[in-house]
Amino acid sequence: MELKLQKQPVAVCELLLDTVAEYPIECDLLLPDYCPDIVRVLCCRVQASCSDCSARKSTLTVEGMAAVSLCYIGEVGGMRKAEYKIPFSKSFELSREVTQPICSVTIEPGQINYRAVSKRRLDLRGVLMLRVRLYDAAEQPAVSQAEGQGVQLLRREYPGARLEGQSSHRFSLAEQLATAVGKEPATEVVQIDCRPVVQDCRPVAGRAVLKGELLVHLLYKTDPETGALESCDYSLPVSQLIEVPGLTEETRCEAQMACLSAECSIDEFEEGVRLEVQLAAQLRCFSPIVLSGAIDSFSTLYPTENTLKSLRIPRRAEPVAERISVRCEAPLPEGAQSLLDVWAAPGAMSVRNEDGSLTLTGQLTFTMLTQGGELGLDSASQTCDVSAALPQKGEGCELLPEVTVLSASGTIAQGKVQLSAELLVTGLLIEFTNCSLLTDLTVDEEHPRTVDRSIGLMIYYAAAGESVWEIAKRYGALPGQVMADNDLVEETLEADTPLMIPTACVRGE
Repeated sequence: MELKLQKQPVAVCELLLDTVAEYPIECDLLLPDYCPDIVRVLCCRVQASCSDCSARKSTLTVEGMAAVSLCYIGEVGGMRKAEYKIPFSKSFELSREVTQPICSVTIEPGQINYRAVSKRRLDLRGVLMLRVRLYDAAEQPAVSQAEGQGVQLLRREYPGARLEGQSSHRFSLAEQLATAVGKEPATEVVQIDCRPVVQDCRPVAGRAVLKGELLVHLLYKTDPETGALESCDYSLPVSQLIEVPGLTEETRCEAQMACLSAECSIDEFEEGVRLEVQLAAQLRCFSPIVLSGAIDSFSTLYPTENTLKSLRIPRRAEPVAERISVRCEAPLPEGAQSLLDVWAAPGAMSVRNEDGSLTLTGQLTFTMLTQGGELGLDSASQTCDVSAALPQKGEGCELLPEVTVLSASGTIAQGKVQLSAELLVTGLLIEFTNCSLLTDLTVDEEHPRTVDRSIGLMIYYAAAGESVWEIAKRYGALPGQVMADNDLVEETLEADTPLMIPTACVRGE
């Protein structure tokens, strides 16, 4: 009977790109006409986010927005701000065309230098650090069934995950922020932080339902003449329905949100602040599956040549959302009388895997706005190292983390500033395993196996730990028949055992 092979696709995952690239920022920033001249720059913050990551043929393109926030002391009105948006796009050449891209991107400001070259112009030079990891969720044909020529297959099942693809979505949010009870109303917003947080993402009726919150921190003036400052925090609900091709009820989604821009205005008719935000959502989808394939074969009639291929298979994929607390101490800036506000920004965050344990490492830079000094306001920064163990385990686990600062605060005690921040670490954790699957096999019909018919029964003294498959393969016997004739339940022998192997079984008769 002619040998007939059936093959089925096996979900594999190839890492095509894992790199860190710099994107230079060089620009002259002019103050808008309505802003007063610069007396002193307090700080210049650069926050960057990814709005889209797409692969076309053998090119990966990352697009995003860098938001520059300049805080300075003006000639009038005390602390002032000016904001700028810098769109960017970075392309990466790949070694081959992509079938099903799964991309993770984190963007952090690197070294940023700035100086006021005049009372109305700021010279900004620096780089954005793009950390990019691209997988190709392809399929590899592997042998699943064989019929004819006495071919036997050894099959194994593996828990796995099939990466389904990714999707990008942009949307806007507009809210009226009321003045908190017990606080003075805002006359001018001088600093705004918007931090979107995903709380849940699941498929419903073929679409992904994304739910989360937008954490908003405002620093604003309550008196335009004295420049008195006040801060307030808000939490706004976020909900979106996102179209994702091929989404099913079994699909799971990992989602991240980024703030592309945020603008505030004082409502003259209603007390409070009008907030308008542009957000971007990135979804990566996957499904838990059971992978089944043959890892070995032989023929009871002919010599066999196997073609095995080592495949990198996603064993599991799961969203990560872990909270981490960071605390450090900084010297009190000279002349500072009180602490008005604190911001924090992560840098060089990565996850390393050592013997199956995951550790987040990087840096966190605090910016402190203080009251006091010659001009009444001053700022200082303090960078501290971050090292925190994550609860996820697995030797083959990989994670490109997205780190969000949920809150930052500071208190003055004994001439020092005690700084603290709450971080949220998110991302798609993928655990990989390597396995060798049978992708093809051939039999040599010109050199059939020979059996001595004068021997009706063979006795093989098997040692503990030997497998019935290996013994049957050695003698060209039917593995199932050997187990049945010897009343075996387990394929691996637990003790030294004599096995009966009839000649008819050797011939597969």
